[in-house]
Amino acid sequence: MTYREDKLQEYSYLWEDNQWVILARYDPEVQRMRSLIFNTETEEALLIEDNELAEYLESEMKRHGCRVLDPDELGWNDTSLDF
Repeated sequence: MTYREDKLQEYSYLWEDNQWVILARYDPEVQRMRSLIFNTETEEALLIEDNELAEYLESEMKRHGCRVLDPDELGWNDTSLDF
């Protein structure tokens, strides 16, 4: 099994469970998109320190139909929310 095949198997839960999304937003300071793999149920981010692996997993998530959301779509900045 190759490294990528091994990682695909290890991280396959990202596209098999629908609570995992990619949060993405344009960062004007660096003039590029920034993204984060995020669990909408637990509200936890998945930190992957290997940038190449993170990009590969995000592309696989997109290929498998995972949602790409702007962080504002989660409603955290919605002042009408009652806490």
